[in-house]
Amino acid sequence: MCRLLLHHSESFVKVKILQFWKNASIVLLGTLAYQVMPLLVLPVFTRLLTPEDLGFYFTWLGAVVVGAVALTLRLDMAVLQAKSGSDVVRIVKATVTVNLVFAITAVLTLLLIFSADKYFQTQLLSSMRYVYVGLAIVATFANAINLLVNSALVWSANFKKQALYKLYLGGALSSSQLLMVYLFESAIGLSLAYALSSSLVSLFLMREVGLKFSDFSYFNDLKETLVVLREQRAFVLVSMPAALINMLSHYAPLFLLSLKIGTVASGQYGLMHKTLSAPLGLIGGAILSVFREESSRSYRELGNCEDSYLYTARSLFFIALFPFLIIFLFGKELFEFVFGSAWGDAGEIAEILAPAFLIRFVASPLSYMFFLANRQLWDLSWQITLFLFTILVFYLSPSLYSAILWYSIGSFVLYGVSLILSYMIARGLTILGHS
Repeated sequence: MCRLLLHHSESFVKVKILQFWKNASIVLLGTLAYQVMPLLVLPVFTRLLTPEDLGFYFTWLGAVVVGAVALTLRLDMAVLQAKSGSDVVRIVKATVTVNLVFAITAVLTLLLIFSADKYFQTQLLSSMRYVYVGLAIVATFANAINLLVNSALVWSANFKKQALYKLYLGGALSSSQLLMVYLFESAIGLSLAYALSSSLVSLFLMREVGLKFSDFSYFNDLKETLVVLREQRAFVLVSMPAALINMLSHYAPLFLLSLKIGTVASGQYGLMHKTLSAPLGLIGGAILSVFREESSRSYRELGNCEDSYLYTARSLFFIALFPFLIIFLFGKELFEFVFGSAWGDAGEIAEILAPAFLIRFVASPLSYMFFLANRQLWDLSWQITLFLFTILVFYLSPSLYSAILWYSIGSFVLYGVSLILSYMIARGLTILGHS
């Protein structure tokens, strides 16, 4: 009898592992297109555009990504804890309503400032800078919608459809950016293509949850939106600031380098960041989508998800070990070979940051445990620590490479702390008076 139960248990675990990798592979194919296709055309951009041009684009893109996280209000995480499909639609619709209010207000404000600038001839910004800001508003809105609806697809375990839309976005982004760079020969082409591609895909994604822009024509659901925001206030007031600070921590070096040194330095750092972050978005994002669904179910039913956590952690580590080891040893040579001789500095920065990116690759998906166990305050405290550390390092360090070195060491330690805490939660242990 015991042998029979043991055999049944082993078979169940094998089935779970196979299902895990089946779902992860489906999401991975779509994420592959979204991350790798634009990355494949990046060597073309590094040869057609200067480090200064790309530095400006990377800074613009960083602002868009950070802004999109703020616009989701972190309700993309609340979607994953919804109890029914109708709750998912309520949360998505409420968040889109907030996004529309922001987008309309931002566009009208920008037009007002532009008109006043031209009328009084104050020249606050050049005409081209106004175009960049307008594109940033559009791209930020579209990105927020994409994050939100992708979470809805994860909630329904519709990994195939999620992969399909990532395929659409990757293809549209890479092909349109190639065309726009050829037409404009400047960073504006990259920004324009990004805004148009993400907007087009967001329209299709909204249809997946039964929403059309006509549903928001008179904002009849503002009262319901306020109800949803009140219900999900822990995500809005705690999780969103934590996620926003996390993104600011990632992009703070880029922003600070652009302000203190110039867009050439931010171009070198931005290329490194985009290249090393690709595995985080590619494999880590695919595995995270599956880990969210499995860990949520196990945690609800058993009070812990240690098995899923450990299997995911080991998988992430062994997947990333060899690529990051190669970057650590031969980063400068690789960057010069792939992107051109002008990008050797980016390779040297990659060598220094490779260990930190390795542990971040493992720890970031697993930090979902903070949301699953409603430990948003812990996550917020950790994010604030990382953000303040990043600001201090880049502000106080006497040189670029000194800042990068200390940033790598500190990030490695802080992500190690995150791993320890998330593992304790996954085991269902009592920590600091919580279980």
